[in-house]
Amino acid sequence: MSNRTLTKIVIAAAAVVARNAVAADDGVETIVITGSRLARPDAESASPMVVVSAEMFRQSGAASVERTLNELPQFVPNATATSNSPSNDGQANISLRGLSPAQTLVLLDGRRLMPADGRGSVDLNVLPPALIDRVDVITGGASAVYGSDAIAGVVNFRINDHFDGVRLDAGWAQTAAADGEEYSTGLTAGTPFADGRGSIMGYVGYAKRDGVGQDDRQFSRDPLQYYPDETHGVGPGGAFLVSGSGFEGGHSIVFADPSAFGDLFWFLW
Repeated sequence: MSNRTLTKIVIAAAAVVARNAVAADDGVETIVITGSRLARPDAESASPMVVVSAEMFRQSGAASVERTLNELPQFVPNATATSNSPSNDGQANISLRGLSPAQTLVLLDGRRLMPADGRGSVDLNVLPPALIDRVDVITGGASAVYGSDAIAGVVNFRINDHFDGVRLDAGWAQTAAADGEEYSTGLTAGTPFADGRGSIMGYVGYAKRDGVGQDDRQFSRDPLQYYPDETHGVGPGGAFLVSGSGFEGGHSIVFADPSAFGDLFWFLW
C-alpha cells in the first residue's frame, strides 16, 4: 500500500469520527464541570456558613425545626422540648455556640422575625418544617453587618415560596421507655399564578407532645438530700438520703448542700 493511499484512509477515518462527535453533541444542551468548589452559598460567602437542606428536616421527623438544628455542633440546646420546667414559656429557641438566643439573629428570607418576648428571642414554633427550603447558618463575623444581636451568628430560614400541589405530612414518635409520645400532622398547598410571576401557599398543622415527669423514671422518682453527718444513705459515704417531696407524685427539685460538692469532687481541691 502506498503512502498516498494510507493518508486517504486516515483522513476518511478522521472525518467519520468528527461527524459522529458532532452528531453526539447535538443532544447535549449543557455541560457542567464540577470541582472542589461547587456552586454553593457557603463556598462564596466571606463568613463561615453551613447550609441545612430541607431533606435533613424530612429525615429527622421532628415536629419543630429547633430539634433538627440542635443536632448540629454549631448549636447548643437552650430550653428545648426536653427541658425540665423551661423558663421560656414553651418557646422553641436556638442558641449558636451557647451564647443565648438573644445573641443569635434569626431571619426569614433575609428579614428579621418578630421577637416573642422582651429579650428579643424568636419562637421557632411559628416555622413549620414542611415550608423550609433550606437554612443558611453564619457562625462568625456577622455582628459587623447585622448588629450586636448577631454576636453568635445568623440563622436565615429560606421558605419554599414556589410550592405547587398539595402535600400531607404526618409523624409519630416516642421515647425508648415507650412514653413521651409526639404527634404531628400538617397540610401544605400552593399554586403559581400569572405565568409564574407570583405564587400563593398555605399551611395548617397540629402538633402535640406528651410530658415525661420526674416520677416516670426510677432513677429520678425519689429526690435525694445531702446530709453530711449521715452514713446510711446512698452515694459517696452514704450521705444522700431520700428526702421526700412536697408535691404529689414525686415531682420535686433536688437541692444539694454546697458541702456535697466538696465530698464528691475532693480530688480537685
